[in-house]
Amino acid sequence: MKYVLLITFLLCSLFTMKAQSYILVDDGMKLRLCYFNMDSKGNFDYYDNIKCNLVDIYGSRFVGYNWKGDSLVLFLETKGKVIQKTILLDSIKPVSILPNLKASNLKTLYYGRQKDPNAEYRLGNLKIQINTHGWVECYREDSLLWQKHPNISSFGIGTLGLGYQNPVITPDGQTLLLRYATYFTCYLVEIDVNTGKQRKIVRNKIYTPFWYSPDGRYILYTSKRGLRIYDRETRKKFKDFGWRDAFWLYR
Repeated sequence: MKYVLLITFLLCSLFTMKAQSYILVDDGMKLRLCYFNMDSKGNFDYYDNIKCNLVDIYGSRFVGYNWKGDSLVLFLETKGKVIQKTILLDSIKPVSILPNLKASNLKTLYYGRQKDPNAEYRLGNLKIQINTHGWVECYREDSLLWQKHPNISSFGIGTLGLGYQNPVITPDGQTLLLRYATYFTCYLVEIDVNTGKQRKIVRNKIYTPFWYSPDGRYILYTSKRGLRIYDRETRKKFKDFGWRDAFWLYR
């Protein structure tokens, strides 16, 4: 009996263990991996939280990453050509798995919107459809939850970090983050999956990625003034940290 209790305790500990949150930061000279920890006052000290320098990237642009086993594959663009560099990470704490909305019909949507003009995203029994006129529909097991017309701009091209602009979803699967387009500017808008209630949160620079932090509390996005972090709980925006580009680190 004691062995059963021990195994149960270990399994519970495994599933309740909180993964460390990291950010991959491109400051124009180096690509760095840093811990993301906000203090009780909402301050984040980037330089004190640097874990390691991954690679020199002067003259290149960091455009994304992927995983290959325990190695981190970095995508760097130089003069229009994307190359890969593989970094073995043998001393990193577990990182979260990205709750990725599986996309379909995006190539058709991006290239001329012929044949089938609709973009479709799925996660488990959840399905989100966005058509060329901006209508957004959310279904659960083919039952319509809500329908909206919020001028959503949807593009999905390439892999993670390479022009990635699909809707993203919180780790708990309850909130969608999309780009809201107007004639004059773009915003990021959150939509509650269950109720359809929407909220414009921040101005966003078009054609740039946006991300939820692994715990779902923060959003990393790009405004006209540079990269910023938005706190969903306090609704505060943290200023540009002098980064050229950055990504939350997920598996």
